[in-house]
Amino acid sequence: MPDYYDEEADDCYDDVECSSCGHEYDSDEHSTCPECGSSQRDGAASTYSTNVLRAASFDWSIACRSNTDRIRMGYELEMTAPTARPSAAARDPLNQAFTKLRDEMPFANKYCITKSDASIQGPNPAELCTIPLTVSEHSRVLYRAFPEGRIGGNRLRMWSNSSCGMHIHIGLYTGQTTMGRTPPRQASALSIGKLMVFINEPRNEMFWVDMCGRGANSYASFRRTHVTDYSRINKGTQHRTIHGRPHHIPNLQRYEALNLTNGTTMEFRLPRPTARIPSVLKNLELFESALRWVKDRAACDAFFYEDYLRWLAAPDRRKTYTYLHNWLFRKQTSLGTKYRSYI
Repeated sequence: MPDYYDEEADDCYDDVECSSCGHEYDSDEHSTCPECGSSQRDGAASTYSTNVLRAASFDWSIACRSNTDRIRMGYELEMTAPTARPSAAARDPLNQAFTKLRDEMPFANKYCITKSDASIQGPNPAELCTIPLTVSEHSRVLYRAFPEGRIGGNRLRMWSNSSCGMHIHIGLYTGQTTMGRTPPRQASALSIGKLMVFINEPRNEMFWVDMCGRGANSYASFRRTHVTDYSRINKGTQHRTIHGRPHHIPNLQRYEALNLTNGTTMEFRLPRPTARIPSVLKNLELFESALRWVKDRAACDAFFYEDYLRWLAAPDRRKTYTYLHNWLFRKQTSLGTKYRSYI
């Protein structure tokens, strides 16, 4: 068994403990506690980054050797095997590939954990959950493990399975402490609020469909939001005023395009999973660049995708987000035509 696989983490990864009755249950199968009916927001929700880092016993100093202002992200990639044969488990090509890199890349065998997921429909379902790294660090490991440019080669099924998804996590904190102090935030409440608006803006819906390969669904829904919604929810204020009238803010839900119920990470749930490494890295750069863009915008600005594409088309951004730029530049659709017109 590879070092980075943790059987205990596999069993408890999706479990949450209800704060009302203490009962543990699978959060993928139940949105509320089956014993007392309390919601996940009332309980101690499972934390992506904590579980992955604990399972990998990850040492930040191994991977993070250089100073960089790039955001570190982790992702979950859901998949199935082509057949239901026991010898064709979806985990196998992943475990074999990363184990081979154990000597030449010290942290490659701790790059991810592989686990089962009952929410995936298909033969031998599995999920790859990585540690948080920059795009260049992800690229370095993936291309060494799979030189042909496809995760798992041709032995996995992702794109063709509508129940599979790719979920990208950005930690709200950097994960590195300074002089024993709390680590600095990677995203402020205001930036998260602006990102919520950008992702959920109705005018941008077809943009996200084109960029992510699928639209809203039962696993990742859109809803209209306001810049201040996230901050108010965090402070426990569930009402705001619009034109002098109180307006109720609905609770955050897990199965939204931008999931904010994890506590320490925000999760982008829209992308369709793909085995192609450049497309995986493109999705990571999409989420990172969207967060960078909204940080530079005023809260009163409109968050339309055309302005984002103009920002992305600047020479320095094209060099930073190379996978995203190359994908958009080659895209033979109206979205690709519009992007090329801004260059």
